[in-house]
This record gives sequence, C-alpha cells and structure tokens, in this order.
Amino acid sequence: MLELEVIKKSAAVEYLINKDRDIIVDLNQGTFTFCNFAGMQQSQVIRMGSRETRVLRYLVNNSGYLVSKDELLNTVWNGRVVCENTVSVALSNIRKLLRRADPDCRCLVTVARAGYIFYPYRSGFLVEGSHDREHR
Repeated sequence: MLELEVIKKSAAVEYLINKDRDIIVDLNQGTFTFCNFAGMQQSQVIRMGSRETRVLRYLVNNSGYLVSKDELLNTVWNGRVVCENTVSVALSNIRKLLRRADPDCRCLVTVARAGYIFYPYRSGFLVEGSHDREHR
C-alpha cells in the first residue's frame, strides 16, 4: 500500500481529456477548454474558481477512492472554518462543467453519508500528466 501511495504522489496529473479530445481540463490552470465550440473551429475556455480547481484536482489525484467531505474541507480549505455546504456548492459547480462531456456526470459519484468517488473513465475522460502530453 505504501508503494502505491508513493507512485500516486509522484505522477504529475495535470489534465483530464475526454475520449473525443474536444474537452481538455487543465488542473493547474483551472480551465475547461471546449474545442470546436458550437460546431465551429473556435474554443471556449471556462475558468473554475480556485477552490473548485483544488477540489477537482484532489478528486482526480484520488480517482477510484472514497474521499469524505471532511477530507475535502481539511485539504482544500486547510482547516478554515467554512460551512459544510461549501463543498456541496463546489461539487455542484464542477458537475455543471463535467456534464458538458457527459450529461449524466457518471464520473462523480456521491456515496450517501460517506463522501465522493471520482471515476474519470465513466464519463470518457483520460487522466494525463505533463509528461504524457510531451510524448504525443
């Protein structure tokens, strides 16, 4: 288990890219880029708030694992006192953007009274790091 944690932390996850490669989520810049927006050869870029960016990055880095609301509060908000609804609002904003790739937003699962699990592949996303994009 310790070896997996070391590998997980060393991988530089920087992008979520949908299977059609027309939606790119930059987890460092906090942007969703919708390529060929409205069927045209132009892009639409939407910037997430810094907290939403950190929540999504944390979920992506912990893909497939249950992440509790308390864990998100402690990690993203660094122990600052905020209401629990803050996490729900951030996740709602993230889901709105993810629904543009998958209307059902199957990648972000809420587990009642336990937390959230992020499964990027369920919505057709690939997780890439900067080293992955350099070798394409």
